Amino acid sequence: MKLLAQDFRHGTIKIKIENLDDLWALSQLIESGDLVSGRTLRKIKSEQDLQRKSAAIRKAVTLSLKVEKVEFQKYSDTLKVLGTVEEGPEDVPKGSHHSFSLEENSVIKIAKGEWLDFQIKKLKEAASSKTSPILLLVHDREHALFALLRGQGYEVLAEMHGNVQKKGSPEQVKSTFYSDIIKVMKAYAEKYSVSAIIAASPAFWKEELIKEISDEKLSSTIVQATVSHVGKQAFDELMNRNELREALRGGKGNLRVSAGKSCCRSRGSGYFAHYRQAHPAAKAGRHFSGGRACDENSWEGQGRNRNSQF
Repeated sequence: MKLLAQDFRHGTIKIKIENLDDLWALSQLIESGDLVSGRTLRKIKSEQDLQRKSAAIRKAVTLSLKVEKVEFQKYSDTLKVLGTVEEGPEDVPKGSHHSFSLEENSVIKIAKGEWLDFQIKKLKEAASSKTSPILLLVHDREHALFALLRGQGYEVLAEMHGNVQKKGSPEQVKSTFYSDIIKVMKAYAEKYSVSAIIAASPAFWKEELIKEISDEKLSSTIVQATVSHVGKQAFDELMNRNELREALRGGKGNLRVSAGKSCCRSRGSGYFAHYRQAHPAAKAGRHFSGGRACDENSWEGQGRNRNSQF
């Protein structure tokens, strides 16, 4: 989070959201009654449009909302701030409902009647934090799960199942499961700009996977670890492995997460969404739809604006 301006005497700050941890921090800081201001899209109908029964025009406007509700949208990586319009252009009625959907790169202003000491401390911690996420992978020859480790813990990104040769089966199967894992791994590493990848498996499966990686840049970020089984519970086991602690402590990453701490939720995104369509056996959470930056006049509007700006 970048703190662009602050005036705690008058209760106002201006910030730029830089990552998902910032959204989580803001979900704890923004309260009912606060005033949140930002640039957003709003469907607006003029009197002439009403007379002609014309479609509303979507315009970019700067609004200030009196907050009624804050919702962290875990499946789309947005923070929804819902409230009523306090300030805005003349063609936006005061008191009408609107909502911001805040995301990475959104710029907003927050005004409170009073900033409490613990809120100021949390805000400054978020502004000074420079964390780099770590990608977690647990797998064997036919089952893989990905998770992302951040300051708030880990979240499960996707689960994959491969079509492999079964022992004793006469049917010959040529598996591409390892190459599929590598494609998803690379897509997530680029999407989240990870500082390290922890590849963990029972037995020797991780070594077999790494042999298939031709991208030297990708392989240089991988740290191997061992887990006793493959499943979502394996991430809790991995959180206590020395390999992960070394990656957190050393040059691979600068994240600081207590061992065993988790913030577990499932979702699928990016390349994996395409993998799921091409491979019905693949399992994932809800497809990530980045880019939702604002909603329309009602709570469930479908406005779109990549960057909310104040």
